[in-house]
Amino acid sequence: MLITSITVANTTTETTIYTGSVAADTISAGKRFIISGEGQFSTANANAAITLRIYLNETLMGSLTSSLGNVSDKAGFFETKLTVRTVGEAGTVSCFISLQLDEKSVRANIGSTVFNSNVGSDLVVTAQWDEASAGNTATIDQGCTEALG
Repeated sequence: MLITSITVANTTTETTIYTGSVAADTISAGKRFIISGEGQFSTANANAAITLRIYLNETLMGSLTSSLGNVSDKAGFFETKLTVRTVGEAGTVSCFISLQLDEKSVRANIGSTVFNSNVGSDLVVTAQWDEASAGNTATIDQGCTEALG
């Protein structure tokens, strides 16, 4: 659960804005995990864009780059639903991702991907600006990880 807002501004460094950690002893076949977060972003000028990325451990599962434009306090969110199919060193999960920045969005369904459930997993969300400027700000105000089943 995110209890303090996180802001990414004036940098081009890819920055982690949320991590949903899942301990190995909580992973079982049929278990579902959902991570979600909401916030807003503003750009310094009409040429600025921000990219959100979602990783399962170190594997990129999906990304979205905002439209170019001068915007102020535009809403954005991410949501990932992950269902464990099999467990073990070569365990598998099914994943659905939804990302939105202002009016631009992407959804991706990944039917099956391999992951090692014996060591736990991290669902990591990052934000990266294409140019460093004090006026390029993105803030995540809410974020949570839920386990079902």
